[in-house]
Amino acid sequence: MMKSVYRILYFMTEEEGIVIGIDVGTTTTSAAVLKNGRYDILKMGNGDLTIDSVVNYNHSSKSVGFFLKGKNQSRGTVYEVKRILGTKFENMIEEINRNNWSYTVFEGEDGMSTIELSIVSKGETFTKIVTPVDVYADILSSIREFAQKFVGKDTFSSCVLTCPVDFSLRQRQAIQSACVLADLSPVYLISEPTAAAIAFAEKFDKESTGVRHYLVYDFGGGTFDASVVCREGDQYTVMKTKGDAHLGGKDIDVALIREVKSYLESGDRTISPRETLNLKIACKEAKEQLLTQSSIEIFTEFEDGSEDSYMLTQMTLARIAQPIVQKTVAVVREVLATCEPPLTPGDIDCVFLMGGSSCLATVAEELRTLFPPEKLCSDTAELSRVGIALGAARVAACRGLRNGRNVLSMEGDVEDGERNRNGSENVIQLRDVSSYSVRILCGNETRAVVPAQTPLREEHSIRLIPLVESAKFARVVVTVGETEQLEENTVIGVLSVPISQKRRPEEQPLLVRIHVEEDDRVDVIVENELSNRSFHVVLQAGLNDALLARLQVGKERRDEEEAKLSRLDGIRQDIFVMCSGNLSRLDPETAKQVRQINADVAGHRYSEEELERIRQRLVSLLHSSRVCFQ
Repeated sequence: MMKSVYRILYFMTEEEGIVIGIDVGTTTTSAAVLKNGRYDILKMGNGDLTIDSVVNYNHSSKSVGFFLKGKNQSRGTVYEVKRILGTKFENMIEEINRNNWSYTVFEGEDGMSTIELSIVSKGETFTKIVTPVDVYADILSSIREFAQKFVGKDTFSSCVLTCPVDFSLRQRQAIQSACVLADLSPVYLISEPTAAAIAFAEKFDKESTGVRHYLVYDFGGGTFDASVVCREGDQYTVMKTKGDAHLGGKDIDVALIREVKSYLESGDRTISPRETLNLKIACKEAKEQLLTQSSIEIFTEFEDGSEDSYMLTQMTLARIAQPIVQKTVAVVREVLATCEPPLTPGDIDCVFLMGGSSCLATVAEELRTLFPPEKLCSDTAELSRVGIALGAARVAACRGLRNGRNVLSMEGDVEDGERNRNGSENVIQLRDVSSYSVRILCGNETRAVVPAQTPLREEHSIRLIPLVESAKFARVVVTVGETEQLEENTVIGVLSVPISQKRRPEEQPLLVRIHVEEDDRVDVIVENELSNRSFHVVLQAGLNDALLARLQVGKERRDEEEAKLSRLDGIRQDIFVMCSGNLSRLDPETAKQVRQINADVAGHRYSEEELERIRQRLVSLLHSSRVCFQ
């Protein structure tokens, strides 16, 4: 019987929905689903394993997954949105200036980073405002539609998305918000390196027994993450993670573009924003082609019709990339040193190279200063590009099983119908870490109780003394954040704990015990040590009911806008068909009027009412010419 690395054993009733894992990267997006007993990488509209994390907006339409190039390109192209997702504008000014994006980022509602597009269409320029959450949701909506078509089902029973290890609570909430807008809620978030470890271990270290330590080197387009993952059988435990949300292959692209622009602008020429985007695409493609070639010529076409080129060699790319790659190696050293207990490179059994940028020769050269070559595991053909989505899909399947669905997990490289060695269901047990700190307000400042990177379900405690004498209640304010300043934190709950007015505060300390659960739930127990009374609450650090209500209103507005754009496009297409299908049967004067109507509709933005009047005018014109129009 045929074998497959990604074959699984599973049983699913007909009413069960789609099981999917999604990895939205800074530069590319991929997804994996369960279909006919296999983990299948979702084939996108271009037939590839990934699509570009790009949305092209026009005045009445949008397209997802590819860069528009050359003359078809507009200023309505949004890319690398993951870098500003869920961020405050004031914290992103340096990043915005450094990237030189072809769109404008400004301070929007609540101080959040927001995108302004100046779109040129048919000679007309107009402004469109979108949020990073909107863009992220558009990408996810496209993935949802691909999955529904590929699997042949409409509903989702288990959906797992990945995110960088150092994404803040606000950034995680932004991802969850985008999922609500894209009709992919509820979802479960796991860290990208954790998902990669699961997929890579299945291929490169499946037969090993005992305790294994993996280093996941995830060098994506926009972020770098390093994680040490301990595997014992089917149990995966994240020991330590560290990431840099502003260190990725994108930074190599920026440095490369800067060098090429400097060469091209050596005369009096200045590169425009549109030319910069074309150059960005060309440089990215050239970098990828250098994986198999020693040199590549980068051609660029300018708006005045002239052309120029730059010869890029592997040696030049290595020189440009080396300072950035060395920063990633420094993060690796730090991750190993801060594990408990500390690890050395010799303690690592496998190094999994994940992300498109990890395929650069410079990466292997730098990592060989720490690890022997045989420990470096890379799969440039597939896993380095889609391994995170595969790992996420496997977690989605196992979550489906734990939730009572009849889905068994992956049995990689087994014969059809075979079960695992001991005949039992092979279910992954995943213990991730919290990406944020849970804090308690003490006076005017907050104090961390559960630090970031603490394993989920690991309890920490703090003892508090009520501040106010003769009060009936002591307020315990629970926040999430990484600074002591309350204003920089997100308050997720306030507990009012009864205290005695007859006793001094120091006589009735409060013991606060906290641990973080899956799905961003924060479990809090407060015990009054004088009365021995305990108070228990589970707080939601993710999307609470108030946020969900606001999102639902936004989703309804978004759906209305989508429906309106669809109606506008339908009327426009109807007009175009009537014009083109009847020209040959019209007298010259009427044909001239019809051509003018066609040109007006193609070159201007009209409201729905205006377009409807134009259509009725066209119908009347064709009727008056006694044309039985198409």
